[in-house]
Amino acid sequence: MDDDKAERWAAGILAALDLDCLHDFQSAKLAGRVTFAVTLAANRVGRAQAKPLFAQANSPYPGGRLSLRLRAALIWWYEYLMLRPPVHHHAGRASRPHLRTWSDAAGASRVLAVFLYDERNGAWLYTAAEIPERIWQQLADRRDHQIGYQEIAAPWLALATWPELLMDCLWTNYMDNQGSMHSLLNGSCTAPEQNIGAGKFWLRLAEANVDFQAYRVESKSNLADGPTRFDLQWVGRLGASFTPPVYPLWAFQVWEMFEGAGV
Repeated sequence: MDDDKAERWAAGILAALDLDCLHDFQSAKLAGRVTFAVTLAANRVGRAQAKPLFAQANSPYPGGRLSLRLRAALIWWYEYLMLRPPVHHHAGRASRPHLRTWSDAAGASRVLAVFLYDERNGAWLYTAAEIPERIWQQLADRRDHQIGYQEIAAPWLALATWPELLMDCLWTNYMDNQGSMHSLLNGSCTAPEQNIGAGKFWLRLAEANVDFQAYRVESKSNLADGPTRFDLQWVGRLGASFTPPVYPLWAFQVWEMFEGAGV
């Protein structure tokens, strides 16, 4: 996308956010523009943020007022237009470094864990930590220990913890929660907190030129299952080195994004 076009579209988004208004015909036009742009990229970037635009186009709020989800989506599209991550198509896909991770979440204890194997040097790394209270307090009450959020947040934790290692790589993540895996692969989730994260995750992947895939693995075969329950036997067997966990900044600011902070 050329700079002039991106700047014009971004200016229109800022105007809609400032006025708290995007009429149905405006939303339909913007949806067509931005979804065409991300479709050409041939990845999952933007899937999570297209639905509110189509919803406004087909069943707009009175007076074109922005819903919370539409506001969050507009903020995401503004960031996308500012970044405009380049699209890379590799003929020699198999020649790219291939990193593998195993991720898991404990549920009640709120502990996330990820193992990473780097084939370039045969090194094993792992990270594990309890979800910070500041993140936890943002989540809507679901009476299920937020297991869906925890499972999908573990790969986000991996990308924020090892950004240099994962850059320009093929990345395969193994996880034992089917629902969270498909939400991550689809780039779209029903829960708003997870949907924001899915959009941010795929934007960061595009920015870092990461080719991501995820597969389900049985819990008993998931290396990350142990550390979430304070069992480190596989850490010793693999000789894995600990990396201090890094949480993505946007994970601490979920609802602020709905209010328009950061634009």
